[in-house]
Amino acid sequence: AAKPAAAKPADDDDDLDLFGSDDDGDDEHKKMIAEKTKAVLARQAAYTNKDKSSIVLDIKPWDDTTDMAAMEAEIRKMFPGGLEVSGLAWGASKLVPIAYGVKKLQILLTIYDDKISS
Repeated sequence: AAKPAAAKPADDDDDLDLFGSDDDGDDEHKKMIAEKTKAVLARQAAYTNKDKSSIVLDIKPWDDTTDMAAMEAEIRKMFPGGLEVSGLAWGASKLVPIAYGVKKLQILLTIYDDKISS
């Protein structure tokens, strides 16, 4: 009986290096990483003193006849003692039902801590 010939190992996979390094774009890759790192550090430096506080004001009316739209306009226009304040940003508002047709006003405001201490 003839023995089957042993299969020869393929030599063409010797030049395939899956985990090797590719030195062709190494300098370009390092340069790109350095530029991205520099850009990220520049963005982070821009946000150093940008601390802010978010506050939600709940304004409850005396009764259901209070004009909450006029109340909102007056609150947005005037803040402490009727003064215009820089460093204060008014956000969204909404009317939230409490009971028996009475609605409270919720207003979001953002205070920038470097201009106003909260």
